[in-house]
Amino acid sequence: MSIPSAIYRRIRRRETHSPRSTAAITLAIILITICTYTATEIVLAILSRRPLLITLPRLADALVILPKQPGLFVAGLGIVAALAGLILIGAALSPGRQGRRIMASTNTAAIVDDEAIASALARHAASAGNLHADNVRVTISRREAIVRVTPVSGLVVDRAAIADAVETQLRAYSLNAPLRTHIVFRDRAKVEA
Repeated sequence: MSIPSAIYRRIRRRETHSPRSTAAITLAIILITICTYTATEIVLAILSRRPLLITLPRLADALVILPKQPGLFVAGLGIVAALAGLILIGAALSPGRQGRRIMASTNTAAIVDDEAIASALARHAASAGNLHADNVRVTISRREAIVRVTPVSGLVVDRAAIADAVETQLRAYSLNAPLRTHIVFRDRAKVEA
């Protein structure tokens, strides 16, 4: 039984892109809090009780006289509101990325986690440089694998062997979006116990 490639495409997209639920839930909580506060103030005003923070007529008066405030204050509020709007629009339109990569495969949806790639690259780099695994750290960003190597004092590290091992390992993964490698050798050596 053959599974259509459209299903694999959908699976790959779902596994590599994160939903916007966190932003939506945060915005919903903020709006619910504002609505609850407003409803509470209305009920307190109807019952002729003291307001929690400010009465609704005083709040309305403050909004009415807002344009009469100094220009710098009004401009600052406008900039804050515009930035909040841009952040919300950016969160809505930009794709959320999870730390996963798609491996080239014709008959499966092969997804590998960035942490697994980083761990494997660190292990291969340490092996190629005859180093302990603690002396190599790998960070995977969106388009780059950064390998940080801390040499051991008294030993010469074969930089070309480490670079070659990392490149070979990355090619072996056959990632759909290949990663560039950046290898950083620290100036200060570590004393091995």
